[in-house]
Amino acid sequence: MQQDMDGHTASRLPAGGHAPDAAAHFLRPRRAGRRGTLSLPPLLLCLAVLEAAALCFWPMDAFTVKGPEGVVFSAPAGLGQEYRTRYIHSVQLTPVIDVYRILQGQIRQRQEWTRSHNAGLPSVAPQNGRFVSSPPWMVMEGGGAWRQLNLRVGDKDVGRNEFAYGRGAWIPLYRDHAGQRLEFSVTRMTLLEICRKYGSSVITR
Repeated sequence: MQQDMDGHTASRLPAGGHAPDAAAHFLRPRRAGRRGTLSLPPLLLCLAVLEAAALCFWPMDAFTVKGPEGVVFSAPAGLGQEYRTRYIHSVQLTPVIDVYRILQGQIRQRQEWTRSHNAGLPSVAPQNGRFVSSPPWMVMEGGGAWRQLNLRVGDKDVGRNEFAYGRGAWIPLYRDHAGQRLEFSVTRMTLLEICRKYGSSVITR
């Protein structure tokens, strides 16, 4: 320590005018890290791996229509995926449209559209549904749930059965499958199995 002419005390620097080693450590500029590198904490990395593994085994549904000669139609089914069938009633000669929804491995009837209550067509709303009048249609909402439904396909004169998946166009089943019994079913699969089977068509309409 050294006093100046005014009596103040000043610190003496080492020879050469350099700051002490401790001060020099804090004053020294730090080197920038390597560009393009990202270090994630091990916990976050483990969580990311676990989430990816869980996603691969996430349960999903696969919808299939089979006939005597094999698979007629097959597609992945997202939560709440819908499909429709329609036919011409053999007695009333009016169209009937059935709307189904795929949920948790089951086919659930959502609506039935008719233009008549006669000759075996529904006239009372189901216990878990309701009746809606939408002239010229009468709509029954609600219904049962199944893992498999069978459909007896008519021909161009009787039935004229058709099928549509999601927002897709109607497929005339009566042209290639007249007189056949088709099985509509849902199979529970993992997302990994769905991707292996359907590839890029996993996202449905």
